[in-house]
Amino acid sequence: MYPIIDELLKGGESRNVEFKAFWYWNNTTPNLELQKKYGEFLKDIIALFNTVAESGMKYLLIGVEENKMKQGIPIKHPAFLDENKEYINDLLNLKEFETKFHKKLEIFTEPLQLENTDIKINISSYIKIELVGDLLLFAIQQAPCLLALKKDLQCQRGTFKTNAVIGRKLKGKNDPEIYQLPVNEVYSLQRELLQRKKAGYFDKDISIEKIAEAYLHTRLPQANKKPKITATSTINGICYEIHEIEDSCVQTRIKFLYFSKHTSQQKTWDTLKDNALVGNENKLFILLDRFNKNGGLINKEHIAKLVKKDIDSVEIYYLDDFIQEQLCGEKLEASIFHKHSFYIKNFIPPTLEEINDKGADLVFSEWLRKTENPILVIKGTGGIGKTTVVKKFVDKILEDKTTDAKYKHVLFVSSHDIISDILARTENVKNVFDFYDILASKYNKEAISKDIFEILVGNGNLLVVLDGLDEVIANLGNRFNTELFLSSIIENCYNTFYKTKIIITCRDYFWDMQQLKKKTNIELVSLKAFDKEQVVKYIQATFA
Repeated sequence: MYPIIDELLKGGESRNVEFKAFWYWNNTTPNLELQKKYGEFLKDIIALFNTVAESGMKYLLIGVEENKMKQGIPIKHPAFLDENKEYINDLLNLKEFETKFHKKLEIFTEPLQLENTDIKINISSYIKIELVGDLLLFAIQQAPCLLALKKDLQCQRGTFKTNAVIGRKLKGKNDPEIYQLPVNEVYSLQRELLQRKKAGYFDKDISIEKIAEAYLHTRLPQANKKPKITATSTINGICYEIHEIEDSCVQTRIKFLYFSKHTSQQKTWDTLKDNALVGNENKLFILLDRFNKNGGLINKEHIAKLVKKDIDSVEIYYLDDFIQEQLCGEKLEASIFHKHSFYIKNFIPPTLEEINDKGADLVFSEWLRKTENPILVIKGTGGIGKTTVVKKFVDKILEDKTTDAKYKHVLFVSSHDIISDILARTENVKNVFDFYDILASKYNKEAISKDIFEILVGNGNLLVVLDGLDEVIANLGNRFNTELFLSSIIENCYNTFYKTKIIITCRDYFWDMQQLKKKTNIELVSLKAFDKEQVVKYIQATFA
């Protein structure tokens, strides 16, 4: 039995857990009634989504009698059969059902946050649907937002109106009910979610799905099956994700096991063994976050000692090391990636517009630690020193040789150096990868694939600098859409590992024309011209 299911069945219903014996509708449900039944289903999902759980997870489990027990365990039914034991057509293709469900949820709801942000929250990434044996499990991870209705939701016992926020509360012991949250309660929950966000709670466990897929395409291109997720858990410290690649041609089975910063290692490994989720593969890769939830380095040697007494063919990597060694190899060592100092001489720290109490160095360093702002824009008039400032910052990053140093590789793209190559290109420049691809082609270097490049940037292996974006804007005109370009960066950040960092320099005239100043997920700084004191310091340093 799936470990989570055991826990849920033993614990019973609660604010965070809902059981249903049978699916909401069957094949004979009339269309008018079906609308209300689907509304009932959405109501249950939305209410669970809006329940702020201490554990971070909420569950809807289909196929379980909430009030009928056998030997202390609720009675179960196959989730895909109705009460007459007829198959429910809508559940026969679970992938198709999931796609329709997420579209329906998007039609009826919108994210509600206390803090304005331009980062689009991908609600579907917080709701996982899985058939576990005969049971259908909806696992809902705590999101940094609530869901509000953007149109009326008709249910069996009434209608929830537009803008309503639906939640769950207990009437008695383990007796949950659904209700519309009053305004003060909505505000209170929003404040709690915002506090959690600031405390790093939503630096959530990522999925290694893209890494498994990239490994397949890179190392086993002949395999005819894409990686499949075989098990996942985020409950009570038992935190893991397993993906499996099976190549029938060479009869190879490879598993990828992800231990996050929240994983209780001994407890999780015991669970994996007890449920035979590992041990039947030819090779096991264990991928780790580099740091635990307290900021300390996760001990690879301890994990190796733990697992190698049970499994021989295992390799253990930190995520960033695996990406670099197994997916990129020598391509990441190409000369187009900047690895040496720019040797900026006589550097005088600049002053920033509207920021009087912080120096540029501190502002840049703080931005590097943030997860919600993937883009730093340094703007100013021509010749004011934008390129010099960013080069000095890159030098500081590359000089950090500590074990927890981030961004060991930098892609420095000078628009001036490649503008003729960009103009010669027939396709539009749509994303950061296009700049990299042009640079690799210019210097006859074998390019990393787009999916691996996005993983590199998203996981923080690679810092990207786009110096002089105004040249691209000026020369390409309608062939370059700044809004869509920035959106592609933000989406890559959200859809990978939340560590994307892109620095853009641009003349203020061109940037202000784009009318993008209100984008809250962009850190925007303006350089001031040297004052008299800075000019004197520069002259003394240069000509002393």
